[in-house]
Amino acid sequence: IFDAMIKNKAKGDLISGNGQFTYDFSKLEVRVVDKYQDMVHVTNAVMDDITKAGMIGLDAEWNRKRNGMGFQTGRSKILTIQIAYRDAENKIQVVIYRTGKLSELPLPLKNMLCNDDIIIAGNKVSGD
Repeated sequence: IFDAMIKNKAKGDLISGNGQFTYDFSKLEVRVVDKYQDMVHVTNAVMDDITKAGMIGLDAEWNRKRNGMGFQTGRSKILTIQIAYRDAENKIQVVIYRTGKLSELPLPLKNMLCNDDIIIAGNKVSGD
């Protein structure tokens, strides 16, 4: 997620050290939400924030189910959804939704993830 967002950086975002470039993590804000109503409020705020950029980074985590021989036989429901985006001040915002205890995702979160006007970028999301 961060690599894709760094490639779309604003000038002065990267710090050079030992020939490598890294992100200035003072421009990074992370929020963790695990209550349904908090997810509703945070998602509404995220939607307000991303309307101009129209792009989010997405990752999800779940458990794999394996049989006695070690072969994958299924997976659990999604336990964590991570969303990253740039806000109006060009800071990277990360929201970590802990969804494992929910019976369903909050409607604003579903709507955001299914919104055709939002570009969703991810990396190797096929088999967490």
